[in-house]
Amino acid sequence: MRTYWRAAELAVTQVWFIVTIGHTGVRKRARGSGLNIESTTTLLIAEPNEVVKLFDSPPDTMTILAVRAVIPKFNSIGEDWEMSEVSAIWQYQVDSDDGADEVPIEVIETENGQMLPCYPVEGPIPMERLTLLVKLSKKNST
Repeated sequence: MRTYWRAAELAVTQVWFIVTIGHTGVRKRARGSGLNIESTTTLLIAEPNEVVKLFDSPPDTMTILAVRAVIPKFNSIGEDWEMSEVSAIWQYQVDSDDGADEVPIEVIETENGQMLPCYPVEGPIPMERLTLLVKLSKKNST
């Protein structure tokens, strides 16, 4: 087995995502018969919109098996980073500091129903302004 990286420093205080993807397909052997190939890939993704893109138009040979959030201590119940299964990704808009634009703020919904912003924000999440970006089924198949 080949190791592509051996460590990642999560220096940016935001929610990170670990996404496990299953791959299936048929590869032709030298003699012409097909062989069903199954493998998994695990990705470490920094931005929630990149996770959402995986669900937009995946190939038929790809199934998202799990999406987990690595949650920094500003959002965690405990004293340090923790990990939780993600059941949905939401978004709402806030005014930029200069008031010229709106800035999207993504929120994850965990399997136990917690709603957590992906970045440090002031005040409570405005639940009435949330827009659903992606809902993950228990299997997360696409």
